[in-house]
Amino acid sequence: MLAYGPERGWTDAEKMMMQRANFATTHLGPQIFRTEVAVVVGSAIVAGRCGWLEDGFIQRRTRLLQQADHPLGCS
Repeated sequence: MLAYGPERGWTDAEKMMMQRANFATTHLGPQIFRTEVAVVVGSAIVAGRCGWLEDGFIQRRTRLLQQADHPLGCS
């Protein structure tokens, strides 16, 4: 489960609540994202770190290159 904070940041009470719920904390860097962008960025980072993007991407790419008459070929 991911929790995205408001642009103003988390209040002390919200931080305590998440600590009690055993959330691990991190941030997306010094920039401030709009909520809808932060959700996409954070989800992509998690998916990439978990390997959910690379394996699927490589498999789909390989399949597409094998099916197409691609100038680079595919092994």
